[in-house]
Amino acid sequence: MKLSRREVPIYGQAKVFALIPSVQDEEVFVVLEGSTLLHVLQTRVHAMLYFIVPGHNQSEMVRVRAYIFTDETVMCVGMSYLTYVEDDAQELAEYLVTHSDSLSTSEHRDLIGRYGLSDGSTTAEMDEKVTLALANLHTPHNLLGQSTQESLLHVCVRLGFVSVSEFLLCQPGALMTIHSPNQDGDTPLQLAQQTSQHALIKLFNLPPNPLATPLAGVSQVWAGKSHLLRFSHASGMLSLSVCASELCPTTPTIQSSICLLRECAQDSALINKLKGLRVDTERTESNTLSSYSGVAQQHQSG
Repeated sequence: MKLSRREVPIYGQAKVFALIPSVQDEEVFVVLEGSTLLHVLQTRVHAMLYFIVPGHNQSEMVRVRAYIFTDETVMCVGMSYLTYVEDDAQELAEYLVTHSDSLSTSEHRDLIGRYGLSDGSTTAEMDEKVTLALANLHTPHNLLGQSTQESLLHVCVRLGFVSVSEFLLCQPGALMTIHSPNQDGDTPLQLAQQTSQHALIKLFNLPPNPLATPLAGVSQVWAGKSHLLRFSHASGMLSLSVCASELCPTTPTIQSSICLLRECAQDSALINKLKGLRVDTERTESNTLSSYSGVAQQHQSG
């Protein structure tokens, strides 16, 4: 099996094309095997077979295997490798998280120089990628921080980060930050107005509803204690991530995980619920998937 790329960012959401000569019209699933996470992915065909890589929990090389589903069983038809790597967006996201309570009013100048954010197209691309990285970090840290100088939302306005700002506005207590002044007496809204950033002005005047805004465009729910379903609203594709402290994927484990994802993907009522699902940031089992919790446990033990 040949893949169109060898590296993907830790936060994922990258499209990878796969060439599998032995596959024609069969139903194909791709499995990424990491050291502590197993990802089962749907595939689509657009000229070539492709899949969307989900976010991972660390930088590492993962084994990629393709399986066809036939006669209620799975068969491996190809293998390759992908490496999850830390890029500039991941680095910047981690920096913003770890420094969110000690940001200065001049912080943005160093970041603009370090990451080349003086160019509009570069800034827009970095904005989207940093949002994906922040959503994938799953940090319990208060992203709004307790800085005596200015908040992370202030810095995002100075950087021109619209997507990251929207992400931050979905955090607890974020709406108060829109009108919270920094040490110079400026609120994020005032900074946006001073620099005529109309997209940010509109965002601050009409902030998102945290209960109705999928973080970085991905809705997720726990189906069982170790099975996480993720639905990408952009691609319309479903993935299943299975976590374990010491993961040693066996054929029965992989087959049961593929069967679970396949069962969920074929349930139109479930997919419709996922499309309208509000983001669940807590690691709890959703009532939406209560019927699948038992199924997940059954597949895991089987």
